[in-house]
Amino acid sequence: MDLDISQDEFERLFNLSKLFEILKTTVEELCKRNANLMTFDAALVFMFKKLDTMHHEIVARELVASLKRRIKERGLLVASTLNYLHNS
Repeated sequence: MDLDISQDEFERLFNLSKLFEILKTTVEELCKRNANLMTFDAALVFMFKKLDTMHHEIVARELVASLKRRIKERGLLVASTLNYLHNS
């Protein structure tokens, strides 16, 4: 089996691999038993910083934009939940 891929294709695959590694690391941190909102915040900061270094990759840019949009949508729910927990 002969796989002929160009240098550009190889670089894209390599960058996708890096992107998936960043996501994997972030998800692993969020899934730890002792994870809390501070862990969540730190993991997202880490993930966004790492993904921002990959700004030349279309997939990374789209992922960052999509995640930031989704977090903004969900932000009010999280804030409301924290407020409820704090006041009860």
